[in-house]
Amino acid sequence: MLIDNKSTNKKNPVTVFDFIKRYLTRSGKFRVVTGYFSASGLARLYQNFDVQVKEYEMVIGDLAKAGEEKDKMYNLLSDNLSMTNGVNTFSETADAIKFLKQDKVKVKTMKPNFCHAKSYVFTEENDDPQQSFYVVGSSNLTEAGLGIKKSSNIELNTADFGASSDYEEVKKWFESLWNNPVAKDYIINETGTKVSFKQYLIDLLQDWHKKYTPEELYYKVLYELFRKDLLSFENDPDFNRQFGGLSNTEIWRSLYPFQRNGVVSLIKILQKYNGAILADAVGLGKTWEALAVIKFYEIKGYQTILLCPKKLERNWRGYLKNHNSRFETDRLDFIIRYHTDLQDDRFNRHQDGLKLNEHFQSDKPKLIVIDESHNLRNDGSLRYQFLLENLLKKNPEVKVLLLSATPINTSLKDIRNQFKLFVKGDNRGFNESLGIPNIDRLFNEANKEFKQWVSQSDENLEHLVRRLEDNFFRFTDALVVARTRKLIEGMTDDLKFPKKNKPDNLFITPSHIGNIKTFDELFNLFPPQLAGYKPSLYIMPPKEKKEAIFDEQIQDKYLVKMMYILMLKRLESSWKAFYETVKKIKGHHQNALDRALEFKEKYDEKLKLVEISLEGLTDQEEEEMAGVTLGKRQIRLLDIHQSGRLDEFIADLKSDVTALTELVTNLEIMDGHVVREQEMKSSDNKLEKLISIINHKKQSTFNNNNHKLIIFTAFKDTAMYLYRELYKRGFDKLACITGEESYVWDQEQSHKDFEPILERFAPYTKLYKEKRWDSFHTVSSLSEAQAFEAWKLYIGDRHEHTRKKLESPVDILIATDCLSEGQNLQDADLVVNYDIHWNPVRIIQRMGRIDRLSSPNLKDGIFGTNFWPSEDIDGYIKLRTRVEDRIAAMRLAGAEVDE
Repeated sequence: MLIDNKSTNKKNPVTVFDFIKRYLTRSGKFRVVTGYFSASGLARLYQNFDVQVKEYEMVIGDLAKAGEEKDKMYNLLSDNLSMTNGVNTFSETADAIKFLKQDKVKVKTMKPNFCHAKSYVFTEENDDPQQSFYVVGSSNLTEAGLGIKKSSNIELNTADFGASSDYEEVKKWFESLWNNPVAKDYIINETGTKVSFKQYLIDLLQDWHKKYTPEELYYKVLYELFRKDLLSFENDPDFNRQFGGLSNTEIWRSLYPFQRNGVVSLIKILQKYNGAILADAVGLGKTWEALAVIKFYEIKGYQTILLCPKKLERNWRGYLKNHNSRFETDRLDFIIRYHTDLQDDRFNRHQDGLKLNEHFQSDKPKLIVIDESHNLRNDGSLRYQFLLENLLKKNPEVKVLLLSATPINTSLKDIRNQFKLFVKGDNRGFNESLGIPNIDRLFNEANKEFKQWVSQSDENLEHLVRRLEDNFFRFTDALVVARTRKLIEGMTDDLKFPKKNKPDNLFITPSHIGNIKTFDELFNLFPPQLAGYKPSLYIMPPKEKKEAIFDEQIQDKYLVKMMYILMLKRLESSWKAFYETVKKIKGHHQNALDRALEFKEKYDEKLKLVEISLEGLTDQEEEEMAGVTLGKRQIRLLDIHQSGRLDEFIADLKSDVTALTELVTNLEIMDGHVVREQEMKSSDNKLEKLISIINHKKQSTFNNNNHKLIIFTAFKDTAMYLYRELYKRGFDKLACITGEESYVWDQEQSHKDFEPILERFAPYTKLYKEKRWDSFHTVSSLSEAQAFEAWKLYIGDRHEHTRKKLESPVDILIATDCLSEGQNLQDADLVVNYDIHWNPVRIIQRMGRIDRLSSPNLKDGIFGTNFWPSEDIDGYIKLRTRVEDRIAAMRLAGAEVDE
């Protein structure tokens, strides 16, 4: 039998490990000859065959390669061993050591001779020829050699059982080798001392297993990543001059040491590969690091454009020159555009009195910084293509810096598409620099492994890492700077992160909606067809229009599916959001039904008297009928009639309207019972639970009586519902921000600009830390909290406008996800997720608003409360499974995700 590790033969084992695992089922003796071994190879023997095998005899060839492996472990990185796999090897070492320490394991070496041979011989304890076997060929005792792990090597082996004459020959050959004086059970070590070879291996593995501190690993990794470039950079006078200029800036002086290291790393990656991703965990200061990189390239003569979500424009604009930021002396100068500006009619608009053409489209080199870059992860989108064609490809010298704590949102293709921006979309762009001939192939293979891993419920993340190629991690390691707070905390005692308390997880859905008592009852009232959203499905198209109509039908099917999902999402958020959606859906279907009935009444009798070709109708009658259309794509009721399905369409609309009417009726009952005038209590048990959380917070003494909390929801309707109900119940110091409008309890009018509200909610962050206060100086011995109190005294009569904000604080902030990105709100210590966003990125980002460096006076830590749908709803939407699978993909790119 031939065993080729590249084969896809399903009938026979395709790897050495498959073969051994299938046939080594009885007690016996196992003999191995291998040129090289690895800790993981030994561990596999221990984990899978230790019960059956009563005695091991192993001959290992030249150990020179093992010595190199030792160096690789010390260095963590090399051409063939990525950091991830290097660290994973540590977890295998303990089992390898246990394996070798057993008396039944006997090991010899051929040193100083070299042994190329590889063989595996198993002899069943009674030498049963049906149970004994051998494998001879090219496979070493490593995961790659055994075929457990993907490898570029091609392995070819022959295998057979004890009845084969070759089996006896292989067995005799091994015995002669084992008894040959060249095979020794000792070794002469570096000091010239004779030691047991087996003990030598154990000591070597224990040396590999050494526990390094996070600080040692961090600095070692930085050094190994850039040591090849270090000499060239240090000998570059131009680089030293520019870096010297950066080190004299206010932004550089304001960075923590780990942030400075990150800036240096990013600059070196940008210099070498023209692109880098900063994927530090939320709250580690990506904005300030990016500003330092921008300043470095400004000194080099680059022009910078910054792309960000519209809601974060104020954050970035505040750091530009003439905006009184704490970095005012650095005179930062860059153009800001929104992600939504990536289209011809919006990108070149006037800004700050300058045209983009005049400021940016010059011959100077360019730096493009993209904040929250995961929003541009779809390479098929018009925005992505505009960025590629109009900014990247049209500028011969351009570097791209991407910022995202969560560069993967839904699949590994998200980060692949961001990497391709560095090489202007060229699929072979990293062939020369990183030896990756095809980016798409690399990520397609990785995504395939990820999907298979997701389908195996008993596999953990470590198993997924093992499935992926070394090239995948070597590629991502080279282009991404991603630090977790655990790593940073291990480096120094000077950095203070708030302690994370275990979140409260509440499973609540309104128990009664009108006369509806269970979710199953409610679900049975969902409109059965949603015919108003799929009129094209009632058309039988003529041949010449078949393809176009078919495309419309596909789109309508997806639209209907999306509407059902939207209804479930909004129900999971709040009954009020669900109510508002159901009313709109009912209105749409009632309108469609009314128009269809009107059409039938007006034209049906007339159409029965004419041919199907419409001969016999006047031009005016044809025009009138053709003008009666439905939907965005203007489906004609005339076409539905001609297909003979108008009555069916009307019947389906009636059944939808009936179901929707009953839903609306019960939701109207719910609406009337939300507030009982005498008791001020609501029949909405989810709202009542939120009120109890807020009241408990007001009475809490945690973190020196900190009463500030943020309530996040995915939907504006839910946010406004909560704001109005809390306000109605007398809650003050209350505000609501939806992105479109902002409300605060002590002002009647809504606001478009929410920044003043955030300054009242988080004065420590938004005023004290982010503004420039030239004449305010603190004593170095003061703590951060004490310095903040001193600043508040300093404000006094000096800054009346700021003082008024401090005197009218906001403590309860209700917000949609317009605030989940890029905002520093660490004055608060509690985040309430009133609904769980289906994208886990949002969950991480929400908590990241308060889980940040230098949170003031949060000695008791930060808290989280999550409202999950009750079990009956989750059975329909599978929310937990969706979230967990996506989180696993995010971790592969270095995203920090708490359990």
